[in-house]
Amino acid sequence: RHRDALKNTITFSKRVLQRKSIEDMSEREALLSTVLNRIEVLSRAEVEPTTLRLDVDFLPTLEASLASIARSLLGSVTPCLASAENSTIDNLQPHYTKSQAVTLTVHARSLDGEPLTVGGDFVTARMERGSNPSLSSSAVQVKDNQDGTYSIVFQPRHEGQHTLHVRMNGVAIVQHHFTVHCLCFDSTQCHASIHLSSDMLTAGHAQRTAHDSVLGSPKMSHGRHCWGVKIGKTNEEQQYHIGVTTEPSTTHSTDYNNEGVFCWHNKGTKRHAGRKSESGLGEWQPGDHLRLVLDLDARSIRIENLRTEKADTIEELPEKSFFPYFAMRLNGTIEII
Repeated sequence: RHRDALKNTITFSKRVLQRKSIEDMSEREALLSTVLNRIEVLSRAEVEPTTLRLDVDFLPTLEASLASIARSLLGSVTPCLASAENSTIDNLQPHYTKSQAVTLTVHARSLDGEPLTVGGDFVTARMERGSNPSLSSSAVQVKDNQDGTYSIVFQPRHEGQHTLHVRMNGVAIVQHHFTVHCLCFDSTQCHASIHLSSDMLTAGHAQRTAHDSVLGSPKMSHGRHCWGVKIGKTNEEQQYHIGVTTEPSTTHSTDYNNEGVFCWHNKGTKRHAGRKSESGLGEWQPGDHLRLVLDLDARSIRIENLRTEKADTIEELPEKSFFPYFAMRLNGTIEII
């Protein structure tokens, strides 16, 4: 009797799949296909009446949505159906960097709040760029780990505001808003005297007379990269060096003298492969916004002061990968914008 009822349910569900007038057909096809797979496994198994309670009176009309059908089917044949309201997601952050490999983990929980140890629930993830849902964004992959957890993997391809929508069995788990930046400070490549904000976008220097530095992330190996910097306090003693470096561990005093550092100084000079010369950028003032453009196809880096509209370029960069480079002394602050 149980097996016959399951077969009838399979036949009914396949008829629903053939109806093309239902909205969001692609997503709902995958949802109902998951349900069918579960039922087919059960239909081939020897099920004891005491271990499975099956009701078939719930069958809706053909006009019902596939999401409702799926919830009804799953609720009837699987007592441990995951609850979207009780499930959680790890590692959600308010800020990510462009091209950063992001992995989130969904932990499925039952209606009673107990962690599940098996997979099979239908988890989807979709990312929107900006406030317009029609704007396409980065692809999002979802993997069922078969242990009650699901991995969500993506790499943001665009800067700005994003929204991540995660659903389980057709019900929303989270709608997470975050910002994608072209780069951020790298806490693993930061001198001990420099303190970083929680979003990794502001760096402040302690009361030291030495030039200490912090690198940016990600590493840049090809193409064209743009980022902006806002300068904090400046006086006769505070100094800044901003540019790029080929050295991944350039965080110590006076490292701007290294041959792998290409940068500008707030007092109107620049350093190119260890050589110091005058720059056309002039001196910087507190609150100045600097825009940097690294073009690894042309092997050049350009900097512009948006207040003064003065700019300068360093050309003939070596055929290497680069890290954004920031150095400061005596309570200086730098903000990535």
